[in-house]
Amino acid sequence: MNVVKAIGHATLAVAAAACIAAGPAVAQSALGTTKNALDGNHAALCSGETAFGNVIANAMKDASGSDVALINCGAIKSDQTFAAASELTEAETAAALPNGKLVVVELTGQELLAALEHGFGTLGQGDGRFLQVAGVRLDLDGKKPMGQRIRKITINGAALQFNRSYRIAAASEMLGVDAPLATAKVVTGADKGEALADVLSNYIRKKGIVDVKAWGRIEITQ
Repeated sequence: MNVVKAIGHATLAVAAAACIAAGPAVAQSALGTTKNALDGNHAALCSGETAFGNVIANAMKDASGSDVALINCGAIKSDQTFAAASELTEAETAAALPNGKLVVVELTGQELLAALEHGFGTLGQGDGRFLQVAGVRLDLDGKKPMGQRIRKITINGAALQFNRSYRIAAASEMLGVDAPLATAKVVTGADKGEALADVLSNYIRKKGIVDVKAWGRIEITQ
């Protein structure tokens, strides 16, 4: 009986060791493949629409079922471009979004417009405020003063309605003090929000082939 137990324990030990050894390989296994190049360079993310920013915003919108998704470029820690036909791994999604959670808030159209104006308030300065978006198309005039830069905006193809309530998916740091969503009605807070890296990984896994470009969601006139 003792011999049988010993053999069983030895077998389990070997299996456990094999799983531990396989850990890094599992983390590097592909979630999906890029069809087009995805620009995740920090300078690009903080100055204009990028394909990688669109992938992240799409993932947030899809996971939450929200009308709009917003993520400030400072929450995206990637600083690389993924070539077309590249395999994307969990290690890369974790590196791109190491800290944030997916939160959901409700805003009126007027409040959403103010949040967007805030996000593009330091246009051209390359700081972490610049937004990557999904569900929104807008034209910005970089020559206008802060708070007056959005010339045209649509939400999912329809005109923005100032009095309507919109559900917004966002990065958790946008709820911080002095952040654009600090006073928003919170539907899902950071305490219950899914890690942004997991949101992105799940989206890529579901899509298999990530066919995303810079679609003209953010047009800037300087």
